[in-house]
Amino acid sequence: MKANSNDFDLKYHNKILDTTSLIRFTNIANNALLELVPVTKSRQNSSVGVWLQIEDGSRLSGEFSSNQNLWEIIQILLKDNFSNYESPAIIYTRMEIIGKEQLQQKTLKDIGLVSGKALLRLV
Repeated sequence: MKANSNDFDLKYHNKILDTTSLIRFTNIANNALLELVPVTKSRQNSSVGVWLQIEDGSRLSGEFSSNQNLWEIIQILLKDNFSNYESPAIIYTRMEIIGKEQLQQKTLKDIGLVSGKALLRLV
């Protein structure tokens, strides 16, 4: 069974956790027991500021919905220069998404970006 993250919240000591925060900043003890509970209010898709660093070191930026896939983001930001990449790959916090198929499947939300800003490296 695969659960949709939009339908559930995490609860710790009867308090709903902020899903936009990193676990390490939530003061949860090691090996703590978390509850998966149905969401009480629906989440909105928010915008994420994306900086795309290309191979020459320059950076391109834009605002995107958290449910937009990485392939579309690359195409929008690179426009005409996209043909220079035969097998594009995105690197974000030790995570590598390689090839057109994977980039089309992964959204910003899938890699943990639901708000704020992030730097993605294109290689």
